[in-house]
Amino acid sequence: MTLRYGFTGFVGLAVITATLIFGQAGSALFALFALLPVVIHFASRKRKPDEREMHLFLKTNNITAALMILTILAIYYGSTIVVNGHRLGDLWHLLTIFSFLFWQGVVGLILSWKRI
Repeated sequence: MTLRYGFTGFVGLAVITATLIFGQAGSALFALFALLPVVIHFASRKRKPDEREMHLFLKTNNITAALMILTILAIYYGSTIVVNGHRLGDLWHLLTIFSFLFWQGVVGLILSWKRI
């Protein structure tokens, strides 16, 4: 689970950065997320999650949902900010999607290291 959340957080942060730098063309970096099954297959021996992993997954999703509400509000109130010639308001849908990946990865790593 740590590898999964680490990979998700890395892809989310990389795509957010690329989207802020290159605009909508930066979202092409999202194709990295297609490698998740390959990474999980070669790094993990188990196929079915146990009860602790399911609890971690559900708790991560609950916290991620709360952080997404805050992120959406921040994007809404900062929609007039221009980064590299791109207004945040024009990229709100991409930033919201990739922020979800980033927050889920960060929260999952924190909770898995904390050993809920």
